[in-house]
Amino acid sequence: MQRCSIALVVWLLGLSALTVAAQTPHNAQECFQRGQAHFAQGDYAGAHADYTCAIELSSRLTQRRPTEDPRANMVERAPVEVDDIRVLTPATALAYANRALVRYQLADYDGAWQDCNRALAIQPRLAAAFNQRGMVWCARHEYERALRDFDQAILLSPREPELRNNRGRTRMKLGDAEGALSDFNEALRLNPRLAQVYFNRGFAWRAKREFERALQDFEQAIKRAPKMAEGYFGRGVALCDTHHYELAIGAFTRALELDPVMTHAHVNRGLASLWLGHATEAERDFANARAIDPELNAELEERIAKVKELLKK
Repeated sequence: MQRCSIALVVWLLGLSALTVAAQTPHNAQECFQRGQAHFAQGDYAGAHADYTCAIELSSRLTQRRPTEDPRANMVERAPVEVDDIRVLTPATALAYANRALVRYQLADYDGAWQDCNRALAIQPRLAAAFNQRGMVWCARHEYERALRDFDQAILLSPREPELRNNRGRTRMKLGDAEGALSDFNEALRLNPRLAQVYFNRGFAWRAKREFERALQDFEQAIKRAPKMAEGYFGRGVALCDTHHYELAIGAFTRALELDPVMTHAHVNRGLASLWLGHATEAERDFANARAIDPELNAELEERIAKVKELLKK
C-alpha cells in the first residue's frame, strides 16, 4: 500500500517552465506549457501529445537498431539505445523527463524508461529523470536498480523530500525498514506537510512492530490530507494491530467511502469483522474484494484461514 511520490512533478514543472520560456522556440514553448496544463488536469493523453510536440520542435533524435535487449547491460548514466540526439535547446531533456512521467502514469513503462534515458543522454545530471526511471524500476519490481537511481537523484538534488520518500519506500520493498525510516524522517524534516510520507513512515513503524508510532503517523497523514483514503486504511491496520477491531472497522469504512474499490480495505474490514465474530459482514467484504480483484483469492483464503486458526486458541 505504500505510495510512490509523483509530487516531484510540481518541482520539475516549475523548473521546466522557467527553462522553456527562456530557451525554447515559441511553438515548442506553447506545446510544453499545454503539456503542463494537461498533466495538472489529469489529461495524460493530451499531455503526452503536447510533450511529444515540444520534443519534436526542440530536438532531433536518431536511434540505432538494437542488437539485444537494451536493458540487459544498462549503465545508469548512459542510455544505450540512443545513438545521437541533436539538441536545439536544453529544455528538450525536461520535455523527455516530463513525458516519461506521463508514460509512467499510463503504465507505458518501456516508453517511460526510454524517455528517461533520452533525457539523461542530453542532461546527465537531471535528477528528475533519475527519479522517474527509479519509479519505472519500482513498477517492474526491480528494486535494487530503483535504489541506485534514487541514490543518484538524491545526490544531485539533496533537498527534494519526494526523492527521499521514493527511496524510503524502495528500501521498504527491500526489507530495510531502518533505512526507510531514515529517508522518511529526512523527507519530513525538509517538508513536514507531506501526508503520503507520514503514511509511508507509518508502515515502516509497523515493520518494526511499533504500532503506536505507526498509528500516530497515520493520524498525521489524515490530518494533512483528510480526503486521502490510504490514511484511513493505515489507521485501520494500526488499530487491528492493537486489537481495536471495532474502531478499525470504522476506519476501513471511511477509506471505502473515499475509495470504494480499495481491495485491501474490504479485505481488512472483513478480517476485523471475523475477529469480532461477525461472519456475515466479513463474507460480504470478502466477496467484494474477490469481485474487484479475482487474483487476490489465494492470498485472501490464506489470511482468512490464519484468523480462524487463531480464533480457535
